[in-house]
Amino acid sequence: MSLFGDNIIYKGNLEHGKRHGQGYLHDKIKRCLYEGEFQDDKMHGQGKYTFLNLPKDNVFEGKFINDEPEDAEGFNNIKNPRDLEKEAAELLRKQQEEQEMLLLMEQQKKKGKKGKK
Repeated sequence: MSLFGDNIIYKGNLEHGKRHGQGYLHDKIKRCLYEGEFQDDKMHGQGKYTFLNLPKDNVFEGKFINDEPEDAEGFNNIKNPRDLEKEAAELLRKQQEEQEMLLLMEQQKKKGKKGKK
């Protein structure tokens, strides 16, 4: 197992300190998994890319070239993984905003109860 920074875990082949050959990558910040072929530290060749924070349509299988899918039509979903990455970030942002709003409402509710006493 290799760590690439604090948030990326990689299990697989290395060549000259770079991911190369078969491997498994878990990116904790992007919340994604990739299992497949690497070349020169990039997803390259056959692979499976999974987003962990999307509710559906989150698995892509196919050929990658330099970290990008070769043919979006060859995937389980037509969307490019990079586009879904943006959607996942937006979904996470909205969830955080909702949590902050609920917390604020709860704090205001508590203040209102203290003012009535």
